[in-house]
Amino acid sequence: MTGKKISKSIIMVVYCVAVFLLSLLLMGKLLNRGNTDMTMEMPDPMYPLVTLTMNGMDYNQMQGFVCDMDLSRMRDHLTPIGADRKIQFRIDTCGNVIDAISYQLRSLGEGRLIEDTKLYNYVMAGDAVTGEIVLKDLINSGVEYGLRINLTLSNGTELYYFTHVIRNDECEAANMLDFVYFFSNTTFTEEAASELPVYLESNAQGDNSSFANVDIHSSLSQIIWGDLGVQRVTGVKASIKEMDAELAEIILDYVVSTGEEPVYYEVNEYFRIRVGQERMHLLDYKRTMEQVFETSKSPVINSKIILGIGDTEINKKESNDGSRFAFVNARHLFVYDVMNNRLSDVFGFYHKDIKDRRETSDKHQIKIIRIDELGNVTFVVYGYMNCGLNEGRMGLAVYYYDSALNTVEEKQFISYDGCFELLDYEVSRLCFVNTRSSTYLILKDRLLEIKDNNIKVIAEGLKLKGFAASESSRMAIWSEAEDLYHSEELILMDMQTGLRKSVTAASGELLLPLGFFGDDAIYGVARSWDVTKDEAGHTIFPMYRLCIVNNQNVLQKQYENEGMYVTEATPEEGMMRLKRMKKDGTGAFVEAPDDQILNNRTGIAGRNVVETVVTERYETMVQIALKSEVKTESLKIMAPRQVLFEGERRAQPEENLKRDYYHLYQYGHLDKVYEDACEAVEAAVAGGGTVRNSRGQFIYHRMTLPLKNQIMAIKGKQAVSEDKEDRISACLDEILKFEAVQEESRSRVKSGMSPAEVLSEMIDNCEPIDISGCRLDVAIYFIGNEKPVFMETADGAMLLIGYNEIAVVVMDPENGEVYKVNRSELQKQSEAGSLKMLAYAIREE
Repeated sequence: MTGKKISKSIIMVVYCVAVFLLSLLLMGKLLNRGNTDMTMEMPDPMYPLVTLTMNGMDYNQMQGFVCDMDLSRMRDHLTPIGADRKIQFRIDTCGNVIDAISYQLRSLGEGRLIEDTKLYNYVMAGDAVTGEIVLKDLINSGVEYGLRINLTLSNGTELYYFTHVIRNDECEAANMLDFVYFFSNTTFTEEAASELPVYLESNAQGDNSSFANVDIHSSLSQIIWGDLGVQRVTGVKASIKEMDAELAEIILDYVVSTGEEPVYYEVNEYFRIRVGQERMHLLDYKRTMEQVFETSKSPVINSKIILGIGDTEINKKESNDGSRFAFVNARHLFVYDVMNNRLSDVFGFYHKDIKDRRETSDKHQIKIIRIDELGNVTFVVYGYMNCGLNEGRMGLAVYYYDSALNTVEEKQFISYDGCFELLDYEVSRLCFVNTRSSTYLILKDRLLEIKDNNIKVIAEGLKLKGFAASESSRMAIWSEAEDLYHSEELILMDMQTGLRKSVTAASGELLLPLGFFGDDAIYGVARSWDVTKDEAGHTIFPMYRLCIVNNQNVLQKQYENEGMYVTEATPEEGMMRLKRMKKDGTGAFVEAPDDQILNNRTGIAGRNVVETVVTERYETMVQIALKSEVKTESLKIMAPRQVLFEGERRAQPEENLKRDYYHLYQYGHLDKVYEDACEAVEAAVAGGGTVRNSRGQFIYHRMTLPLKNQIMAIKGKQAVSEDKEDRISACLDEILKFEAVQEESRSRVKSGMSPAEVLSEMIDNCEPIDISGCRLDVAIYFIGNEKPVFMETADGAMLLIGYNEIAVVVMDPENGEVYKVNRSELQKQSEAGSLKMLAYAIREE
């Protein structure tokens, strides 16, 4: 009897265990099925491409936006038009049906609507639509406008495509575009390579050790790809960045491959060319090349991740112990788990067809915020969203990669209404996501905290020189003073904790934020009575002490040198370069030798080290040497899935522009942003760039000036008194008459208005540009463009109205005469910073 009871008990236990195990199995299947239902792979791009065409050549390819954008800030490229005002286009429908096509033309600045037209005469042939836009004769020559092309799809979706257009009847756009195509194509044809040396400047400046960076000084062999045996696998995408009757800047990008089992590379070519009498002249040329890392092609060899040809500056972050690290290649995020020998292809828009230019578009980038000891990664993808949940939008998406679940989830999307280059600049200033899911971002002149869909303004009215952030973006320091050089308090903020500290000055002292060493802030201290202005009217802020404080505002180090004053601090690799002054016997500030302070808190060197290796065929190649030995045969390749979610995770910050900024473009891309037009223009003159204001309008652009020029409309006049205000008024009146304004300026000058204020008020759409302290070459640029320059010296006010190789022509109101002064002497004065000069530009609305 007892044995039967025991048997029944055993049977019940076995039964219960079986039921339990079966339940677990069924639950697991249900949970897995649910997880599959709640995740997905990155979807394919959906929207059509619009490409402009000229004599059979493609250029200025555009991707569609699902929402309207700020036309003035959507300048990815420039579309030149001739006297016929025609623009030809092709739409690659990519499986979509186009119901309607229209376009809008607007002025930059105020965005005044000039034309709103619906197109009817276009041709549908297979998967392409071709047509022509003929703009009405309502635009001025040499003035940029914003063009928006509108597509309506059969499902009701409205898409918008943006470019800037400029009319120049003398522009040889087709010939310029044809030349860059010719040059690029010839590099792939060894038999025709003999045609290229006439355009090159091959010399010792050229670095022939890597195909990653080739330029006009490289050898012909390097230009024609050496022994790589490359082949193009995509069409060439040409973007016209600048173009006038003589000069053009054009960028080509495409994908090439090498080998029978093809390895792919992204290529970008920059051309600056000038039209000559007999042929085109290549003024500058740069080509970059980056191998597209693919997990399917032996990614790890001898415990090294082989990245191949590319930049040695790898976007990479490690966990504290180095056991997990994330890196970005060709706008694709990968995570490697050294301990478990697991490589995860975490995120990227390109995932199937490298020939689909929608997937490989470069108008976005990835910023790694952090990676923890488990391999979980917080990162942001910012720019144009090529595909996925936010396809057709510009903005910043915050993502979280869960290593254990092997999933990627979008936590937040923050919209932006300008082009990628402007957003890229904003992100470079500050972008941080803390562990409490708050995103901190600089937009225009405001520091924002964004959590869920709530947007909080932390600070606004921030000046470029009044704000600094650490490289990690965790820490920031800024001034909230209206006058940057009269700040008695700075704000030090830790974005991880959200806590702010007040840095206050002692009595009679003023503070200025300078930068960071790691997450330690650096600021300068000046005595209020030492702050003065130089002869050109620019503020001298002589800092007798520099302080370095940690995130708790605890002093770590200070720099102070008796009798020396720091006037400028420029961050460099591992140090801060200091420009200094001292006082002479009269108490005036004079130049002193530069100095430097070193960053003793250097970052921890990565345990997985980026290194290079040289091969005969591929030259310099980049690889990541892993911290420990791994077995290639046991490498696991992971492909995370995206988590789907319900509800709205988009935030739309207001982007009110508080002040004008000046954007310096070099090599076809945004290089730097300035608040001071003088600094921007002088940098452009020195480096051969272009300056635009916040509305996308020209302030300065590189051009071939005539060897001599004189504004003949401005002549001598009746002499005026030696009174300073009379002389200023006389000069301003000449400018007013030149711009067809009959009213005089005397009453305004007498009331205390500055020359800049007078011009701004009295001339429609006038933008005064203070070029005091700039080299004389900057003034020559404006005179060469038929704009007089107002100048003040110790002798009084006068107008600069002409120049030649040895002299500058001035109109002197004191004696009413027009005469020449020695150009080299005036150049010396400008270099010494003793000239006050005021130029101006007329904004075309």
